[in-house]
Amino acid sequence: MLNHPAGRLLLVAVTLSAGLSALAAVPTFWRLESQADFLAGDTDGVSISSEGTVSLAPATQVLGEATDPQLWSLATGDGVIYAGSGNDGRIYKVGTSGTMNVFADTNELQVHALVVDRRGNLYAGTSPRGVVYRIDPSGAKEVFFDPEDRYIWALALDSLNNLLVATGDKAQIHRVSSSGESEVLFTSEETHIVSLALDASDNIYAGTASNGLVLKIDASGDVSVLFDTPFEEARALVTDRQGHVFVATVNGGSRAASEPSLPSSTPSTTTSVTSGVTASVTVTTSTMPAVASTTGTSSVLSSGSAKGALYRIDTDGTGEELWEFLEDTPLSLFLSTDDRLMVGTGNAGRVFLVNQNKTSTLLLSVEADQVTAMQAGMGGAVILATANSAKVYRLNRGRRTEGVYQSPTKDTETVSFWGRIRWEARVPSGTSVVIQTRSGNSAEPDNTWSDWSARYTEATGTQISSPRGRFFQWRATLNSTGETSPEILDVTAIYLQQNLAPEVTGITIHPPGRVFQKPIVTTGQIDVLGMVETLAEDAQGGNGVGGANGASTTPVNLTAMSRPVYRKGIQTVTWTATDPNKDDLSFDVHYRAEGEILWRVLREGLTSPVIAWDTVAMPDGRYTLKVIANDLPGNPANLARTRERISRSLEVDNTPPLVEALTVTLSSGGHQVRFVARDEISPIRRVEYTINSGPWKVVFPIDGIADSTEESFDFALDGYADGGVYTLVVKLTDGLGNVGTAREELR
Repeated sequence: MLNHPAGRLLLVAVTLSAGLSALAAVPTFWRLESQADFLAGDTDGVSISSEGTVSLAPATQVLGEATDPQLWSLATGDGVIYAGSGNDGRIYKVGTSGTMNVFADTNELQVHALVVDRRGNLYAGTSPRGVVYRIDPSGAKEVFFDPEDRYIWALALDSLNNLLVATGDKAQIHRVSSSGESEVLFTSEETHIVSLALDASDNIYAGTASNGLVLKIDASGDVSVLFDTPFEEARALVTDRQGHVFVATVNGGSRAASEPSLPSSTPSTTTSVTSGVTASVTVTTSTMPAVASTTGTSSVLSSGSAKGALYRIDTDGTGEELWEFLEDTPLSLFLSTDDRLMVGTGNAGRVFLVNQNKTSTLLLSVEADQVTAMQAGMGGAVILATANSAKVYRLNRGRRTEGVYQSPTKDTETVSFWGRIRWEARVPSGTSVVIQTRSGNSAEPDNTWSDWSARYTEATGTQISSPRGRFFQWRATLNSTGETSPEILDVTAIYLQQNLAPEVTGITIHPPGRVFQKPIVTTGQIDVLGMVETLAEDAQGGNGVGGANGASTTPVNLTAMSRPVYRKGIQTVTWTATDPNKDDLSFDVHYRAEGEILWRVLREGLTSPVIAWDTVAMPDGRYTLKVIANDLPGNPANLARTRERISRSLEVDNTPPLVEALTVTLSSGGHQVRFVARDEISPIRRVEYTINSGPWKVVFPIDGIADSTEESFDFALDGYADGGVYTLVVKLTDGLGNVGTAREELR
């Protein structure tokens, strides 16, 4: 045992050397710098701009938490906040002091929509019995409207204090006066009307499911399709002062997992209710090119793999996509006083701020799965409702003083040695950025991972102190003592993979004589893939030699892009190979005859996975090939790894078949021909004969099929008995294309 300090130092050095000896030669730089890069991680108190800048998020305050699992709807009025819940169908009242108490119990399952009129009365739309309740400021509850439908998805008030009610499954829009008199404004052929909004002229806009239409009902009652989105649901709607309509859309398959189980034709239960009040949000965004756009009243976009999108619709029905959501599902929508749009999403509880110049910022994240509703509060604040867990948040002015960004887990694919971590950041006075790392060998961080490292503070680069492992993660902590925020622009972690051996995954032996002409020929010759030299075709169709190996290409591309031609005696072999470290590979090919032990070198240092073997000079027999893949091109010689694969056997046969015991005897009206066809290696494939260089005629063996190395023939030739001079030539072709002949005079 080494107890002496020098001995322990020697042991460490030996251990480190042993570890390094198996490492790959080229380090990998894992860099996060774009918004998409950073959105793959977890955020707590930070925003991510379109340009990929990470900064402190706006300050938020939890006003209250419900005992229900979800809050679906919000309404505000006179400084009071109401929140509708599921699955107990209760309405909570959040006071100015931050208290949150049950204001009313509807005895329903879900409260999907809330709105407050100018007298302070609260209207609540419920499901699945489809009842609208009116609750006065004292909490007295009454059934205000009970349509013949199951779901109340959205409520809104027009300028005359009439209540607009959107329903499903009948997909109707009702208008109910303050006295309770109702009329059906429109019945859609859709399954549900899921969202409502009004403009300054009392034009009504409605979003539908299951075809994602945006409908317009003007003051005269005329109904038209304003815009046909490429998604299944027009989930939430808002309008601005200029008459634009904004719609957040989703596909039915993108509904939040927490939403109640409904009939297959129904939309999800989260609906945005639009009020005439707006609020302001302070955050800086950056400009980037538009994601996509469309014009016209009908959709020309395909939703593809996107979970949702945000569109702006002009008064003439021209629609334009402002943003596409690939990972988050839009659930709620809010328009700020500066005409920027806040989009609440699931299932990561994130709020995005989308500018009309098609830039997007991840504004903040909450401790819940879904942001289901947003409303304007007092003093320019924005109120958020969430599900799983059910909380009410207030978005305050100013920024948080601390935020944490945690990177996605990096799978380095092998146990790796960590290098340095460095970052670029703007750090004004009074702010700071520190980074920590951890590592492990499980895809999900657990208690087997290392603890978070000590804080790294040198942005120019610090050696990562986390232990070696396959998986790696870093986190950044941002702090500020004032209104300014630090900004992270990019982070780079460097690692070196353990060098793993390549693998030859398959070997293909092509039919004898089939070669592949290179797709681009500049010499005027037929350049064959895998030849040491190039086969040239002379004017008479003969073969010559010259040229060299082609560039490294995958076998699929090599053969697929090449024209197959026939060259006798050439055996083409291709193979596939992979390297876990993505190193460049070279290949050696060895061969041995059947019954031999030692391998002989056929080619070395190939960069293309193909060989065209000229077997003309090889003795006849069966051979096996061995392909050895080597990652030496990407590693020092002492660290390079190899892996080999042995092919199935192949036949080499350059000797023509023989015609033995050929006899021709006179018979009644002609001649009888007898002979034996024999080949030492390949089966006899075809036998033909000709008389005086006439047409070749096929003849079958006595047993009826040519399929073995020895076949007997006995057939009659009618005619040719008039005393003339006739020459019989018999031609044999074996399985590898060798040809043998024999001749006999007919007498």
